[in-house]
Amino acid sequence: LTPAACTVDECELHGSTCATAGQDCVDVSMAAEDDWMCTCRPPAVGKATAGAASCTIDECEGSAGTCAAAGQTCQDPDMAASSLGDWYCTCPPPSTRTAVGMAAECEVDECVLYGSVCTGAEQTCVDEDQLGNGGGFCVCPEPAGDQREKEGY
Repeated sequence: LTPAACTVDECELHGSTCATAGQDCVDVSMAAEDDWMCTCRPPAVGKATAGAASCTIDECEGSAGTCAAAGQTCQDPDMAASSLGDWYCTCPPPSTRTAVGMAAECEVDECVLYGSVCTGAEQTCVDEDQLGNGGGFCVCPEPAGDQREKEGY
């Protein structure tokens, strides 16, 4: 006699564990025991053997183009499948602005970048718009008053 090759689809036994978590069950080998897995449904990723998986979604995979087109980086602070809509774009240095779900309006304080031109001449730097468009200027010290350098940066 030869022993029979017994197979069991463990997903028939344990599939409800995956289904309850909104996941799919996969029995890797019906000849082996305890190798069934729960796998996350796209766009989420993740899998676990013999139990529900922790599913993650990196929203930057689908949204990074929005940030990259503006010269920014994308970050998803919480990739849990239950946390959607929290991705954000970050401006490149020296700007520190961010925006959730869209490209950020990046500010550049020209006084941070070029203020040494003013301080070197014992003047004060002012950048009212912080758009990086050459709007920064030097102001003479008192008592000369608010005499602005016309050229800016």
